[in-house]
Amino acid sequence: MITNGRHGSQIWSGDDYFEIPIFPEKEVCDPTGVGDALRGGFLRAYAVGLPLDMCGRVGALSATYCLEHVGTQNHSYTVSQFVERFLTNYDDEGVIDLFD
Repeated sequence: MITNGRHGSQIWSGDDYFEIPIFPEKEVCDPTGVGDALRGGFLRAYAVGLPLDMCGRVGALSATYCLEHVGTQNHSYTVSQFVERFLTNYDDEGVIDLFD
């Protein structure tokens, strides 16, 4: 995975390539920790078996939650809040339920 800040990220795996857009933020407060949040979200989705492009999108929303708060660990959300917000911007292709 290569991250490009406000330009999103790219994922390569074998012959597969995915361009992952950013998840639109409500406001930008602090970019500290955004890359770590992206990778954390990606890995959580990967651990439950989501396809790589969905893992990237979960990571993108995780990064946005971090970006919208000051400090690296001052944001929080429930699974249902995350899924609800995810679905405002992405089609989950019926797989996001794996988080429950």
